[in-house]
Amino acid sequence: MNFSFSTVLISEFFALILIVLLVVLTLKKSTYKNFGIDFLSTLSIIIFLRLVFPFEFINTITLADKIFLPYLHTHGNLRVNFVPGKPTLYSLNIKIWILGLFLALIYLVIKIIRVRTLCRKARKLPAGYLSSELKSSLPSNLELYYVPVDISPFTVGIFKPKIVLTDVDLTDEDKYFIIHHELLHVHSHDNLKKFLVEILVCFYWYYLPIYFYQFVVKHLIEISVDYKMIKGKSATFYLGYMNCIARVYSVVVEKRSRADSISSFFVFRNLSRKLNAKSLKIRIDFLCEEYPVKKIHWVVKFILIVIPLIITSIVVEPYYSKTKQTIYSFQFDPNDSATYVSRRGNRYFLIVNGKDAGELKNFLKIKDKNIRNLPIKDE
Repeated sequence: MNFSFSTVLISEFFALILIVLLVVLTLKKSTYKNFGIDFLSTLSIIIFLRLVFPFEFINTITLADKIFLPYLHTHGNLRVNFVPGKPTLYSLNIKIWILGLFLALIYLVIKIIRVRTLCRKARKLPAGYLSSELKSSLPSNLELYYVPVDISPFTVGIFKPKIVLTDVDLTDEDKYFIIHHELLHVHSHDNLKKFLVEILVCFYWYYLPIYFYQFVVKHLIEISVDYKMIKGKSATFYLGYMNCIARVYSVVVEKRSRADSISSFFVFRNLSRKLNAKSLKIRIDFLCEEYPVKKIHWVVKFILIVIPLIITSIVVEPYYSKTKQTIYSFQFDPNDSATYVSRRGNRYFLIVNGKDAGELKNFLKIKDKNIRNLPIKDE
């Protein structure tokens, strides 16, 4: 398993294609009829795994790139003279990424602290907040909390989640729907899923598509819970649940839009509001369907199997580098039998661990002993 600039770049490229596909499909009503939530959720998992593991695996197929990557390699080693220490563009970008990661993690910690600060105000539900009929429909060991703020009810915590109700004017029916909705989030470990995506966003803070991916994941989590809520229920239940969602959304829409902003650093509030409104519309439309179609065609299943194989089995590497760049671009063991110089007519190629690392220009003039002492094989 190898890690390099090329493997990260190709992972981001494939992830971009899949994220665009995921966003387009998620925002289309027909997707939920023709494919189902399982398809979209599986696609989001594929994207997550590809970004978490941007590596070159054993079965990787290496494709030669003669233009783009050699260009990046050449210019990436240029030194930035106006920066103290005159670092290369590669090392400067790495330092900027580390700084961005540090700031993103700080921002995430601040958000966690803000939630914990809010939860310190939480207390057990006031007497009479829940009717006796509603209490009888809830698990006996369920602990509910209340904070006197006008935001949407929420679930906090990963390992010991708590359901927190808020100072939003709700009917008994609304309370029933909201509590059971949040219970499904707890049973599905949705807070853990959101937290993992938050961590991924911190590492890919510079990668704009990741923020749209984060939005889609949150949307799929909500619509998945919606489906579990209405599964096997009556039309009256459907209607009541839809009204509850719309009513709570309208009460806290401004704060919710601000809290669910797509980007931690790029605050596109208008876009966020539009996407949240679109998400709500899709959820309502989804609930209006009495028999949501979940079956996936065998062709789609085949694609779901092939896509992960493709995106983890291809990497593009530079076709060649200049001599000095070649010497300092590879680390290898001279005693490794799979590392040698391949002679093909009048041209020489460096083979590292059995893989072609590129052509050695002016091989006979190279003075580096690590290169010159490698065995030469005619191929």
